[in-house]
Amino acid sequence: LPPAGAALEAQLEGALGVGEHHGLLPRQVAKLRLLHALQGEAQAAQGQAVPIQSDGPLAQEGGLMPQYFDNNELLAHEDRTYAFTLLGKGFTLRSDAGVFSKDGLDDGSRLLLETIAKTDLGTSILDLGCGIGPIGLVLASFDPSRHVTMSDVNLRALEKARENAELNGVSNQVSIIESDIYSNIHASFTCIVTNPPIRAGKKVTYAMYAGAVDHLHEGGRLILVIRKQQGAASCQRYLETIFSKVEVVAQHKGFRILIATK
Repeated sequence: LPPAGAALEAQLEGALGVGEHHGLLPRQVAKLRLLHALQGEAQAAQGQAVPIQSDGPLAQEGGLMPQYFDNNELLAHEDRTYAFTLLGKGFTLRSDAGVFSKDGLDDGSRLLLETIAKTDLGTSILDLGCGIGPIGLVLASFDPSRHVTMSDVNLRALEKARENAELNGVSNQVSIIESDIYSNIHASFTCIVTNPPIRAGKKVTYAMYAGAVDHLHEGGRLILVIRKQQGAASCQRYLETIFSKVEVVAQHKGFRILIATK
């Protein structure tokens, strides 16, 4: 980590007081939070996963919270429901604490869906890292001939995905499974779609991209959304080493939609 110079000290002095917690003074808590954030930025830049602290002085204070790709049975539930409209159709999703984009459809997934929902994706689709299900469920809804396999490692998210499939009337078009990347996926698909968990690090996300080659039909496509600031250019270069064709088909607010064809 960089030394605590004048800029770091200024950030520390400006941090909000959080009260005493596990014997730590407000300044100590603020410093731990800032150092963890800087460490996370450095590790993310190197493609490493950011470590998660599940207990200790900051876990309950909100400084170091479990990520959406973790299973944390101790995390309190915060059941909620939100609705959104996409390409003229309305959808309702049930959500919870500890899942990705728990309060509404995120901008990246929206751009991805607006770009591909009405295109020809074939009839066998994998939503890899599905979370509570917005991508897979929307894709199923726009074409009754599609069957979507939805997978994730987050059991809480998968529970909500099953509820959301029923809620949006597509449960007969989807299969929802627990899988650590492709560990429990043995079929091949016409299309694999993902909003990858960038915070899990390149070791995880690049394994998702590389494994797609072995789980796609010939001519099948991997379609993903990634932000420019999160390594879109390097991601595209990597995809070009393992796929026959890679295209940027949409860009908006820093997000890019990449299609890699086997």
